[in-house]
Amino acid sequence: MIRGWRKISKMSITNKNVTANFFSVIIDVLSKNTSKNYSLLVITNMKKTLSGEHRVLEYVDFQNGKVRIGDKINGVQNKKLGGLFIKIIDLLGPNLLKVMIKDELDPETVKYLEKLGVRFLNEI
Repeated sequence: MIRGWRKISKMSITNKNVTANFFSVIIDVLSKNTSKNYSLLVITNMKKTLSGEHRVLEYVDFQNGKVRIGDKINGVQNKKLGGLFIKIIDLLGPNLLKVMIKDELDPETVKYLEKLGVRFLNEI
């Protein structure tokens, strides 16, 4: 598992915690084969590209290599947040990357994301 994200207990499953965990894992997975700076560039550009379609991204920020999520994201409808996660995963492309992301996420986060409609591959 990736060091740096904290395991999310069932009691603290919130849009904010799951979103922070989701973006942190994506940055770490992308960094494994490139660099931290490149992964931040990719995710920042993805945010700019999707901001018009997914206004929930106004609560997401990347500062000094860290993911920052605003508290107001907890009031976002699950359908809207799930749509954003699905779009990001689809944009990331290869099936292998989807498996790698799922393997690195906390199991409670995976369950929550799946309730939002995100579908990961179980194996390649």
